[in-house]
Amino acid sequence: MRKPPSWFEPADEIILDYVHDRAPTTPGPIEDYTYLEWDHIWERAEILEAAGLLDSDDEGRYTVTERGRQYLFGEVDLSGEPEPEIE
Repeated sequence: MRKPPSWFEPADEIILDYVHDRAPTTPGPIEDYTYLEWDHIWERAEILEAAGLLDSDDEGRYTVTERGRQYLFGEVDLSGEPEPEIE
């Protein structure tokens, strides 16, 4: 069972699941697949990257990190994690 941090939004789960299933990917295909808007996807993906759950390459394509995979499979408890700060 997944244990998300208090700062998670429903979009975060959608983004992580999508990227896990279809990586590497950019916000565009996620926008096409969901009700989420590109700007919101990008903002949340940056936060998820700062939290160590996503990684991005020089072309802005996201992949799920090992920690992100562990969260998706209920192997790590993030419920006490503070919200990461974006520079």
